[in-house]
Amino acid sequence: TCKHPNLCISDDKRRVKSSDKKETALKAMVVATEGFPDKKHYWEVEVGNQSQWELGVVSENVRNMIMNNMGISPPVNGLFSLQYSQGKYILTGREDVSDCKQCSVVGVLLDVESSELSFYNVEEMSPLGSVVLEFTGKLYPFFSPDSSGKWLGVRPVKPQTYDPLPQSEKEI
Repeated sequence: TCKHPNLCISDDKRRVKSSDKKETALKAMVVATEGFPDKKHYWEVEVGNQSQWELGVVSENVRNMIMNNMGISPPVNGLFSLQYSQGKYILTGREDVSDCKQCSVVGVLLDVESSELSFYNVEEMSPLGSVVLEFTGKLYPFFSPDSSGKWLGVRPVKPQTYDPLPQSEKEI
């Protein structure tokens, strides 16, 4: 795992929080060890009632840059995210996306083939917004909690099961 020195990671490696109660000029973030080169991937993040946070994915180039120098702010290109701050949701490269109420669990759907990253309010089962991805290599999830010391973390998602559609009988 690639993390800022002011962040603590839980023993189960599913949650992150700030160990420094004061705001820092640089974004404190943790980047996942495993990246996704293709297919669709879905995860849910418990953000609780944190006043601000950011989560999404970074390109392989950005991850490598962060790993080599944790003292720099990540570049804007290659970082795709949803940010919550001052009561508003903000997607990468856009103004606030909506006047949605604060949610405590965010669903993240990464569709590499369609080059799209979508975010959902899990409790309301409603979309928060989507970002078009422009990248090369793998994409790595990242998380950035506020400085409150409260945990932000990935929660296990039950695998979806679908009943196959019944085969229609052929007409003679």
